[in-house]
Amino acid sequence: TWTVTAVVDGYEMQATDGWPVTVVEGRLAPTVQLVTLVAEPVDLRVFVFDPVTEAGIDGLTVRIVRSGQTPVTAPPCTPTPPAACGVGVYQFSQIEPTRYTLDISGGGYAPLTVAIQVPPGVPLTQIDVPIAARPNTVGGTVLGQQGAGAPTAVSGASVRLTSAADPSSVRTTTSGTDGAFSIANVPDG
Repeated sequence: TWTVTAVVDGYEMQATDGWPVTVVEGRLAPTVQLVTLVAEPVDLRVFVFDPVTEAGIDGLTVRIVRSGQTPVTAPPCTPTPPAACGVGVYQFSQIEPTRYTLDISGGGYAPLTVAIQVPPGVPLTQIDVPIAARPNTVGGTVLGQQGAGAPTAVSGASVRLTSAADPSSVRTTTSGTDGAFSIANVPDG
């Protein structure tokens, strides 16, 4: 009787003692064994950044999910050494190497969903993901009432947009000849 074992980085055998094989006298070849290796858990680090400024973005919700499974949200990044963490870094520890859907949302950025593959045998995989700012626009038409007549467009009106959360954050524009105004790139809030 013989024992079959297999070893490769990033995997472990299901049968820790190997699989027995008996070589029978008179047979040309021993029975073929199915040797099953299970991928060891790995870490995934996701760096989310603004492609315009190349700066990392904190405060987002970063989740991974496998088909039919419960989504896993990245906890705050706390690797060893701590210097490996930075702004915009999200880490998943000891996950199964396989295909996931990566979902990123929040912080005034357009939600992003992308398929990723976490390979076996690589203790730490890092992926860099650019995320675009959500291009919110506030617009409307300035109308003026003149007596009992129908309201008419007001050209040249100064329009001011002020954040309730931060009154010092002000954006301004002027209405056009048709009374229309538009203020682009307004953060969520």
